[in-house]
Amino acid sequence: GFGPVLVLLVLQAVIVTLLVASGNSAGLTGPTFVMGLLAGSLMVTLVGRSPSSPHLLATGIAALMAGILNVPLAGIVIVIEMMGRQCAVPAVIGSLIAFQIARSEVVFRYMDGSRRGGDS
Repeated sequence: GFGPVLVLLVLQAVIVTLLVASGNSAGLTGPTFVMGLLAGSLMVTLVGRSPSSPHLLATGIAALMAGILNVPLAGIVIVIEMMGRQCAVPAVIGSLIAFQIARSEVVFRYMDGSRRGGDS
C-alpha cells in the first residue's frame, strides 16, 4: 500500500518545515529531492504502474525542485543526469507545471522571517 510512503512524505515535509521555520540550518536540496522521490513513489502506487518504471519518480523530483526551490532547469538536468534520457520528458512536464503554479512563492523568501524579493 501507499500508507508508509505517505507517512514518510508528510513526516519529511513537517521536519524540514520546522527546521527552516525555527531558523536552524537545514539543507533544502536534499530533502526536496527525497520528498519528490516519495511523491513520485506515491503516484506510482496510486496509478498502479510498475515500481521499476522511473518516469513518475522523475516527474516528482523535478516538480518539487521547481516548485519549492524555484529551479526548474536544474531539476530537469539533475533528473536526466541521475535517471537517464528516458526521463527527460516527464521531468520537463513536472518541472514546468510546478514552476508555473508556485513560481511567485518560494521557500527562500521565508527563510529569514521576512517576505522580501520576488515579483508579487
